[in-house]
Amino acid sequence: MGTGLIVPIGEFVLQRLVEDAVHWRQAGGTLVPIAFNVSAVQLQRSNLAENIARLTRQYGLEPSLLQVELTESAVFERREARNRETGQDVVASLRELGVRIAIDDFGIGYSSLSYLKRWRVDALKIDRSFVRDLVTDLSDLAIVSAIIAMARHLNIEVVAEGIEGWQQLEKLRQLGCTYAQGYLFARPAPAQECGAYLLGQPLDLTQSLPALDRLEATGSGDHFRALREA
Repeated sequence: MGTGLIVPIGEFVLQRLVEDAVHWRQAGGTLVPIAFNVSAVQLQRSNLAENIARLTRQYGLEPSLLQVELTESAVFERREARNRETGQDVVASLRELGVRIAIDDFGIGYSSLSYLKRWRVDALKIDRSFVRDLVTDLSDLAIVSAIIAMARHLNIEVVAEGIEGWQQLEKLRQLGCTYAQGYLFARPAPAQECGAYLLGQPLDLTQSLPALDRLEATGSGDHFRALREA
């Protein structure tokens, strides 16, 4: 049984990230689109588009600097038809505002391809379950390659999730994937550290990488040692 807290928590997160973005800009940072996750409940029960419109006007932030990340199930969850249509209407309203739309964990939900065209989705985030064994599993390689090729033809950005090894990164580069996230680059960080990145301060990869034994599984130990010794 749910507690009903997801909607107010989501509203708090949205206001906080808008405030942080304005603070980073005032400090001289170069802003990039800021992504935040939205659940099926938020999509159906909150006034998400109205809240974003109000906050961006209040703080003077462009809606295009916000990216809503939705799972496929959040949009296509098989409940009553009315709820499903409501979720799709909210997505359309977000698009009208100029908010970016990304599909998170792509490939493990309903994977209905029609919405990619209908909503002009900005980004697909390939689920880490396909990326983890990309270098050694031919099935994962085929799936990831197909997603990247499809997205390229539809002019949709692709983000690979869960990158922890250099071999994974190199394979994704070869496949034409231009965006990636994972512990290879940085761990989750508080707002103050994110602001430092936006100010152009260099990332310390030797601090952000996982332990050497985790990278050894993807054959990345030599690269890791080189970073530490540089």
